[in-house]
Amino acid sequence: SYRCGSSNGPILFNSIIVTLMFYNWWYSEIPNNARSHLLDGFDLRELTAGSSIEWVQNYVNDYTGQKSLCFNSGTSALIAGLVSAGVKSGDVVALSPIGWIATLQAIIAVGAKPLFVDVRSDLPILDTAALVELDFDCVVPTHYNGRLVDLKEFISSRTSPKKPIVVSDACKAFLGHSDDLIPWNYSDVTCFSTGMISQVSTIYGGIACTNSDIIFEKLSLQRNHGCSFEETGPYLEKYNDFSLNLKPSNLHFSLAVSQLEKLNSRRDFLTKLYKSYETRCAEFRKHGLDLVPVNISSGEIPLLIDAICDHRKSLTDYLFSHNIGTQRFHAPLNSSQIDGRIEAYDTGLYPNAHRFSEGAFHFPSGINRIDLDNKYFDHFSNILRDFYGI
Repeated sequence: SYRCGSSNGPILFNSIIVTLMFYNWWYSEIPNNARSHLLDGFDLRELTAGSSIEWVQNYVNDYTGQKSLCFNSGTSALIAGLVSAGVKSGDVVALSPIGWIATLQAIIAVGAKPLFVDVRSDLPILDTAALVELDFDCVVPTHYNGRLVDLKEFISSRTSPKKPIVVSDACKAFLGHSDDLIPWNYSDVTCFSTGMISQVSTIYGGIACTNSDIIFEKLSLQRNHGCSFEETGPYLEKYNDFSLNLKPSNLHFSLAVSQLEKLNSRRDFLTKLYKSYETRCAEFRKHGLDLVPVNISSGEIPLLIDAICDHRKSLTDYLFSHNIGTQRFHAPLNSSQIDGRIEAYDTGLYPNAHRFSEGAFHFPSGINRIDLDNKYFDHFSNILRDFYGI
């Protein structure tokens, strides 16, 4: 397979071997110079804690103006964030049905009850207008693939004790903000993922940030088995709270350093890629194929190139047969029956979420993909023209 995320396959055609390129739906570049940071950590025996974790935390601190901690996954960051922000067993947590199952599992893991709220009709993000008449203790807005949920007006309309806890799931919107919307400024905790499908990948990893010293101290405890370490006293550890081992590896976060040093150029590539798809897909809107919009003019970063139509299976099958990979949106979270507190699945309950789950998918996406060039986009456009009979 190519490093760029595409793969070759030899095909015998009229006794001539022809090699075709297959365009995988995702590729995340980890630059070659990340190897030197990885080896430095190994040579220094900084295998668990270490300087790379500190460097990444300082970067996020400077970027957000808050305090941050690295975790071993975005899911761990969410669980720790919910507990540290004060979500308790039995609390009601509002979330949208669109996203990855980790968001729902984090809520269930802390003993809270999920309250699903439909997404907007035009975007796969929480419909904040639908929150007004609901009662809940916490809201977890998912900033899906870079699209930002604007909770500023809703939060300003609520006063204590009606003001809910806000734990932002920005796992697919790494350090995402727009000109007038900065999620961590209205959130008690904001959580990012550094998994494989992220702007910055450490293979597995997550980051949580907060502006509260009290919450930050609790995040630290949650990351470390609920333990603090005593400089004086009869024992080394003090057991403060129940938690698990949510600590990250310094080796993993060593991969983030060179990516963060080039964060702007990585984002520029994603924005340019979105614009290329936007231009090429314009002629197919009359056939019912639309890109799911991202407000790049305001600063939103499109992690993935999302599209939607009412004929997803036939279209994606046709693209696959012509060497273009795609990936469907996740199943709606309310279809999960992993916990008795989740209502019985009904596709009519959240029609907008159901529409996105049934019709949306990702075109080939990723960072610094040398295969997604003009040749690819010419092939892409021609295949779509063939499919639609243009």
